[in-house]
Amino acid sequence: MARPLPPEVRGYELLPHLLQPLNFLLAARAKYGDVYMLRLGPKTVLVFNHPRHVHQLYYAHSQRYRKQGDLQTPLRAVLKESLVTSDDALWLTQRRQLQPSFQTQVIRELTATMVHTGQEVLATWDRQAARDNPPPFALFRALDQLALRLTARVLLGADPDEAKALSLINALAATHDYFNVGLGIALTQAPPGWPIPGRGAYQRQLRQIETLILSLLARSTRTPNLLARFAAQHPTAPALDALAVTLFISGYETTAALLKWLFYLLASHPPVLSQVQTEVAEVLGQRAPQFADLPSLPYTHQVIQETLRLYPPGWRLTRTALEEDEVDGFRVPARATTMIATYALHRHPALWPNPHRFEPHRFAPDAPRPTKFAWIPFGAGPRQCIGEDLALTEVQLLLVLFIQKYHFSSEVSRPFPRVRLATTLSPAEDLIVRLRPRPPA
Repeated sequence: MARPLPPEVRGYELLPHLLQPLNFLLAARAKYGDVYMLRLGPKTVLVFNHPRHVHQLYYAHSQRYRKQGDLQTPLRAVLKESLVTSDDALWLTQRRQLQPSFQTQVIRELTATMVHTGQEVLATWDRQAARDNPPPFALFRALDQLALRLTARVLLGADPDEAKALSLINALAATHDYFNVGLGIALTQAPPGWPIPGRGAYQRQLRQIETLILSLLARSTRTPNLLARFAAQHPTAPALDALAVTLFISGYETTAALLKWLFYLLASHPPVLSQVQTEVAEVLGQRAPQFADLPSLPYTHQVIQETLRLYPPGWRLTRTALEEDEVDGFRVPARATTMIATYALHRHPALWPNPHRFEPHRFAPDAPRPTKFAWIPFGAGPRQCIGEDLALTEVQLLLVLFIQKYHFSSEVSRPFPRVRLATTLSPAEDLIVRLRPRPPA
């Protein structure tokens, strides 16, 4: 007897959630269960919300699924056939070649670059910091510039000037605004020649992004950097242009998004911020952090882990079924699009007590360990993000440097900010803060 398809959610049920589409993922799981089918025009997406689904689709049956299909179309427009989007033999070759460049020893060697870059950029914020009546400061915009400069140095060994950095940030932000339009085009299978509003500007922005990143690569002078290391290890590898674009966009967007959510949550949870400040002061004082210091800052790390639970940069994982499969008693047809709703998985009430609350102690050493595969902010399976450890190291170091240098305060006006859904999950509006210098210890 053929297994049934999952319960179907009609597209019109999305309408009440257009301004906050992530709420739809939570509402649909609550109403229909851990597996449901979402029909969007002519396309059907099977949505999964439990760790056992992650295990089956991304581990036990991973050979039955590939990164193909319409949901990958907007991503391929940006990253081409790269490590993020490729499949099979091409992906395996790319992964094996890149893996040594992301090992712990390499990250340790790059720590000095991370710390120096963070100190240099934070020093430019000093004019915005004042003990009495500090001016409003657009923190997220500043974090974009910090993440971009750090990514340029760590990955490419380059120093973008301010004009080039702003051009790149603005172009990437513009592609985010079009991303969901591109996703809608793919899902409705609109012909390539259709006059879709904004498509021409989007394509120009993609070309501008590629040109700007490659101009940084051409001006690479700083060592060590990841791309130079890769080139030295693989002198016969194809041209580095495509790799540089992929690593830069992925690295910058992940770091920038994580930093923004981290500071948003700290601004809205003063007791957590105070505990981070205390830990940093007790462990480091005003001494610059080093790689070896990071294990001595466990609470700071827990805060980052909890930020990634609530706001994972990769808010969903998609694959296409190569053949028919069965998951949780439901049929997955061949060529069906599947999606792990990471955002909903990370807020599943059966897996996380008080799932919408920011509680870093969930990840304390003496706390119960989360269910396996219940926390997957960097993906899962063989294709788990290759830059996970690099991103976590960068963000923890930058947070420590900020805490050592500044006090900050903000009146967070809403408990749930508007979000921008694109390749990463990021806030759609800035966070205005007031910076005050921390007095010397």
